[in-house]
Amino acid sequence: MLTIKIIQDGVTSITESNSFAFYDETSREYKEMLRLADKLKENPTELNGIYYTQPMFADQECKEVIRKESIYCSARNNPTDKIIGVMMDFIPDDEYGNQGIEKEIAYSLIGAEDHIYVTNEQGKTVFNI
Repeated sequence: MLTIKIIQDGVTSITESNSFAFYDETSREYKEMLRLADKLKENPTELNGIYYTQPMFADQECKEVIRKESIYCSARNNPTDKIIGVMMDFIPDDEYGNQGIEKEIAYSLIGAEDHIYVTNEQGKTVFNI
């Protein structure tokens, strides 16, 4: 079990997880975050989170909509100079989660002034920004 401490925009959060992934600006996930911010017409350096719900369709032709696409964001109290990476949480769908379908993907935008500390079960730091 990993302990993840994030200090982001003046807020400290501590969570536990079996895994941890940080996507830098060369990753596909980072580029997807930029695309979503652009769809929102928002500057990523002013955001600390983007939340995306993918559309679902009942048919292969994508005509019968079960769930519409949704994108929203949360703003930073203090904008950052640069987004250096992204962390993602996948929230499974209540009805379709057993099929690997997410209800929502939450992107945490990590700025140059933010800090991340990941420690293992022995308390040793295994990742730090």
